[in-house]
Amino acid sequence: MVLQIANITKETPQLMHLLEEAYNDIYLPAFPIDDERESLDKFKRAINGDFDKVKVVINILGENLEDPKNYVIKGMSVGYYYEGQNVGLLAYNAISPKHREKGLGKLMVDSRISSMQQMARDNGHAELGGVFIEVNDPFKVSPDMDSMDPSKRVTIFKEWGAKQVPIDYTQPPVSADGYYCDSLLLMNYPVEGKYADKGTIENFLRAIYRDYRTEKVASAGGDVTTRVIRAEDDYYFQKMKKQLDGAAVDSKAECKIPGYKIGVPKFMFFG
Repeated sequence: MVLQIANITKETPQLMHLLEEAYNDIYLPAFPIDDERESLDKFKRAINGDFDKVKVVINILGENLEDPKNYVIKGMSVGYYYEGQNVGLLAYNAISPKHREKGLGKLMVDSRISSMQQMARDNGHAELGGVFIEVNDPFKVSPDMDSMDPSKRVTIFKEWGAKQVPIDYTQPPVSADGYYCDSLLLMNYPVEGKYADKGTIENFLRAIYRDYRTEKVASAGGDVTTRVIRAEDDYYFQKMKKQLDGAAVDSKAECKIPGYKIGVPKFMFFG
């Protein structure tokens, strides 16, 4: 049976039930802590284009996905493409426990990068600038605090071709009432055989720190004005940029056949 991947978009509303089922049956059990996951509503809003200059990739893996009575869902993965900086983040990857250890995790990495490459081309670029992934730091997060031993996960990502970005990474708040997270490592997958250079890494940091975003500010007298916020206004961005400027990053580093492309089952996009 040929594996299929459904790329859920606003142009494929007939496939939305696949997302809803995968979210409840695979995503929620894989990310049981509220702070580590997104709501189904937020995913749907992202699909509809509600977030400025950020596009979402949601790929559902399975078999017979076109058959409403006999389909089988095996995995779900999510990524974000930042149009202004032409970079991507592999945010979530979850495989059903019944279908693990079969190379499906690699496949979902490969499929999301393929989807982001198409977004980059549609956005006028020759290719995607870079792809990044956040992972719990084994020196800061113990195995009992994660669904998988963080050391094992980092090892797997390295085997799949990811390299650690040499900065003390701090994730910005993902919501208005959120908080900064300094217990993560930032890693980079190669795109078209090349790892990200310093400029691409900086572009990613600017993307997640929402460079040039605007916010409404009310004065004591009730007047409302709009101010522009740059990444440089943030202490943690400044700290990471300074580290990056002084870090040794091989701008010519290559990985022609990354691990995520080795031993991957054949699949076809559907939808």
